[in-house]
Amino acid sequence: MREEILTSEEVEQVVDAIIELYPRERTNLNYETEFELLVAAVLSAQTTDQAVNRVTPEIFENFPTPEELMAAPVEDIRDIIRPNGLANRKAEYLQGMSKMLVEVFDSQVPQRRDELLQLPGIGPKVANVILTNGFGIPAFAVDTHVKRLSQKLHFVPKDSKVSEIEDIMMQKLPEVKWFPA
Repeated sequence: MREEILTSEEVEQVVDAIIELYPRERTNLNYETEFELLVAAVLSAQTTDQAVNRVTPEIFENFPTPEELMAAPVEDIRDIIRPNGLANRKAEYLQGMSKMLVEVFDSQVPQRRDELLQLPGIGPKVANVILTNGFGIPAFAVDTHVKRLSQKLHFVPKDSKVSEIEDIMMQKLPEVKWFPA
């Protein structure tokens, strides 16, 4: 039996209904600067935004700049983020990312996806979250929930990989609906 995939028009109608039921202007991560968003987004892997929001105030207060986070003892970072899990890896990512921001990007968060993807701990989803929320640049972030729903709702084939889902959804939806979707 051949899998029926919804057309672009059908996908847009379903997405419109979802947006109407669950409107969202931006990520649920709390941040004030692009650097804070980047830190919070790295910490969001394998945990909830609420859990990230519980630890980021202390991170942002103690290490408000890439220079300060880069220079911080990794143990201090690890101790703060430990409740969220994967603390060893995430602490290393935060330090490596901060070092690269300082040394390569003049302490500025890049506004290009290819440059964001060079930073330790940054994958396609996080890069797209940064572009959309930090800079207002259209991007379509695919996390496990988007993957599962887009397959279950027949937006994409059931065997689609994350990168394929991103491409398909960006083709099926107009740019203005990439983030809210």
